[in-house]
Amino acid sequence: FIAQLHGVPLTVGQMIVVAMTSTLAAVGAAAIPSAGLVTMVMVLQSAGLDAYVSDLGIIFTIDWALDRARTTVNVLGDCLGAGIVQHLC
Repeated sequence: FIAQLHGVPLTVGQMIVVAMTSTLAAVGAAAIPSAGLVTMVMVLQSAGLDAYVSDLGIIFTIDWALDRARTTVNVLGDCLGAGIVQHLC
């Protein structure tokens, strides 16, 4: 989104780096509140878009609501997993 906002075309290599970095960062930061902003900085730096890190303020405005939704899904998944384990054991 930030690259498109500034009209910066991403190469195939940069898209692969963004996908891999995003996936690895998401796995490691699922339980940390507002970790998406920190991982976004890592993704931008890995794709060579360091100059646009200041644009995270745009994303920060909607991240609050998205973080609540991610937390709800995470807690629901944990509850369902615990219920299934309890039922089977």
